[in-house]
Amino acid sequence: FPVTIDNVDITGYNNAEIRILCSEDELVSIMSRVQKVLRDKRVRAETNRSCGVHVHLDQRTRDAALSYRALFNVQSLLRKSQSEARQSSSYCKPNKSATFKVTEDRNADERYSVINTHAYKKFKTLEVRIHEGTVNCFDLIKWCQFLTGVVNNANQITKPVTSVAELRTLTSSTFYRDWE
Repeated sequence: FPVTIDNVDITGYNNAEIRILCSEDELVSIMSRVQKVLRDKRVRAETNRSCGVHVHLDQRTRDAALSYRALFNVQSLLRKSQSEARQSSSYCKPNKSATFKVTEDRNADERYSVINTHAYKKFKTLEVRIHEGTVNCFDLIKWCQFLTGVVNNANQITKPVTSVAELRTLTSSTFYRDWE
């Protein structure tokens, strides 16, 4: 079972960070099992405004520059889908450049952007950081499916997109069906 839980030391909270590593094909099955644990009354899982979800999108068999551009082009949709508190968080600031670049400087601004390119050098992933914390794994399944749909259709998302309806005209995919 590819799930790890680490305790995080923040005064006043009983914190845990949950990391799930799975393929796109395993997502629904694994997240459904995680949901059962989180719903258990003994666990009492909850989030607050300090929680965030980070999704790493594997780029080993994708063109990272093309994936980055597509994610950058739907960044306004990603941001609009989240609360105002998350949109203004210093840990997921809007990316400014449409050009994919990997920098050696771990303190560079892009590390705490909606699309973190720092993860690419170490893990060969692009990390999307904008989603607010949640214990609803079914929302996360939809979120992950949307993100993988974007990178899987990256060659069609070549300009900034501001609505799901506009995204529909650019792709023939149904990956966005739950976003309206």
